[in-house]
Amino acid sequence: CGDVGGGAVGALVTLPIVLSCGVVYFQGLGPAFVAAGIGAAFVSAIVAALVAGLFGGPPLHVSSPKTSHAAILSGLIGTLASQRAFAEALPGPAAPGGLMAVCFIVLCVAALCQLLLGASRLGGLVKFVPYPVLAGIINGFALQIILGQLPNALGVETLAQVFAMLAGPAALHGWPLGLALFAGALVRLSERFGRGIPAALVGLLAGSLAYALAQRYVDAARLGPLIGQLPAGLALHFEVGRMLDFVATPAFQSHLFPIVATGITLAMISSIQSLLSMASADELFDSRHDSNRELLVQ
Repeated sequence: CGDVGGGAVGALVTLPIVLSCGVVYFQGLGPAFVAAGIGAAFVSAIVAALVAGLFGGPPLHVSSPKTSHAAILSGLIGTLASQRAFAEALPGPAAPGGLMAVCFIVLCVAALCQLLLGASRLGGLVKFVPYPVLAGIINGFALQIILGQLPNALGVETLAQVFAMLAGPAALHGWPLGLALFAGALVRLSERFGRGIPAALVGLLAGSLAYALAQRYVDAARLGPLIGQLPAGLALHFEVGRMLDFVATPAFQSHLFPIVATGITLAMISSIQSLLSMASADELFDSRHDSNRELLVQ
């Protein structure tokens, strides 16, 4: 019963994180790809939990996508999408598939880096990472996510419209901003005063309920858009051949350095966050984790 209850709580804690990751991943490609991002994030969370459980991950550590990882990948997608060489190599409808192939390749690079770190028994080096450096990196990701979500919070489509709104001539959309602040305030209050219920889940459920209630009295167009229809089920398409074809293109080869560098960055950030999280759990519960084994599991 304890394991089932703990697993249920872990799933509830992970749910809002997975949703937010799915929105951040491919939002730069357009609203039509948000559903694909959410589906990918759910698949990642399910596979990560199964692998960690089967191969002996730490019992107090929940493996799932993180918003910092989503910010790294979305930043790379935005950079590549703005490059002319990339657009010429993958024009029109082929571009999103190529960008998703890039994400897959970046994750493969990150996985190889973590395997090397774990096999070389270098996991213990994390204790020498300065906390101020880590705080700067994590806060940088937070600022990137905030800037990316400001248009949604203000009921507009682009960051340029946000700046125009702040300059004065554009009208402020009060309802989307009010709902965003309401959900954020609930998360903050739940963190301080809540007991046993994940704060992010409180914000997600109560904010969605407030939106549904407001729809009864306010025109839906003034409240901001919904995420949209999600696909029925989680469709898995194995397109390794298509990805290998993309690797052979000049567009990939000309952007090889940022792709590999992003994979290495993702591996380092993921490793540091996970190992520091487990170190904190060790202090709370007087336990001891194996850093190198955890890197191999990841």
